[in-house]
Amino acid sequence: QMPPPSVAEIKSRLKGYRYRDLASKDVIDLLARFSYLKAADKLQPWPYAHHSRARQPLLMVSGTIPVIVKGMTYNIPIAIWLELDHPFKCPLVFVTPTQNMCLQQTPFVDQKGKVNLPFLEEWSYTQNSSSLITLAEVMCATFSDNCPVYTTRLPVHHSNSSHQACRLHTTSEVTRPNTTSEVTRPNTTSEVTRPNTTSGVTRPNTT
Repeated sequence: QMPPPSVAEIKSRLKGYRYRDLASKDVIDLLARFSYLKAADKLQPWPYAHHSRARQPLLMVSGTIPVIVKGMTYNIPIAIWLELDHPFKCPLVFVTPTQNMCLQQTPFVDQKGKVNLPFLEEWSYTQNSSSLITLAEVMCATFSDNCPVYTTRLPVHHSNSSHQACRLHTTSEVTRPNTTSEVTRPNTTSEVTRPNTTSGVTRPNTT
């Protein structure tokens, strides 16, 4: 993976921010701790019309955070938007499901993906030393018990194939990164000759 940008690089992207030194350090600390998050190269326009705010572009940090569900680690995609007064004003956070996911509304994530945590409501840089690292850690712990993501299941050759089903993830389904054994495992004889049960047609033995 690419090394995280320097404080100077992040600071140069924070045009219009009132506390650039503090904000850039907070971002750098977050990226160093969560390597699958990345800061946008430039300020981004606000895309969420259903959540009104000023139209000033903001710095977005996006990517995935590791969430442990039933002993397995999964990557949950999020986007963190830094307000212009960061870190003295709490960031705006959204779960951003990929194409094979859909949202599950929880007590902490609404139907549009906006994250609502007590930690954000109580955000205070001066009193609580609130930081992006702590925010990410709180989300990892919260999502472990209240996962906001479903997997998407396409129906297989049914008359109602126009309907796409979403069901809650299982430990084998949600964006778990491939392990070395999953990538490099060769086909065995049983795998080659095993009937293809997905289509319901037995694959002939070509040996």
